[in-house]
Amino acid sequence: APPPSPPSSPHLFPLLHTIPLNGRITSLTPLSYPSSNTSYLFCTTERFQYCVLSYNPSITPYPIQTHASGSLRNYGCAVMGGSGSATQSHASEGGPLVSLEPNYKCLALHLYHGFLTILPLNKAYDATKYKLKRQVGVHGGPLQDPFHVRLEERTILSMTFVECDCKKMPQLVLLHQDCRGFQHVSGHVVDIKG
Repeated sequence: APPPSPPSSPHLFPLLHTIPLNGRITSLTPLSYPSSNTSYLFCTTERFQYCVLSYNPSITPYPIQTHASGSLRNYGCAVMGGSGSATQSHASEGGPLVSLEPNYKCLALHLYHGFLTILPLNKAYDATKYKLKRQVGVHGGPLQDPFHVRLEERTILSMTFVECDCKKMPQLVLLHQDCRGFQHVSGHVVDIKG
């Protein structure tokens, strides 16, 4: 027999869909592309896997479309210069953090101690023209190749982008803690054009 449905109440948030995802989710960030009238969802797991999902009612039995998926661990290994086991000891102390630039230019991910991963978004992405590519940076996909920035701040507690003029470079603000336990705020400009 199917499980009983929850009682209907105007105070409950309605459940629309449940889908299986392999792994423990560490972040969910909404994305938007000009070519689409629905929002996308950038998701990461504790094993540094990622995916970009969207809702498409024409797909059955699961109306969820995967636009990109793969592993961010490989990029961390290249930066840290080690194997998968070496990067485990260098995972960020505060857990993985993700922040989306308000004008949808890029995502900032703090996955590894001392490094910030910048993942530029492909604003020209059109889901109707491209098929699933299971890696970051595939030409025409929703994401471009990530790059890494060295951070001097010790323990990152939180991060967010500041809204600014679209023509300027994104500005990222970090809340971090030093070795004495004092907390500080610092700002950085992100040059995604290189």
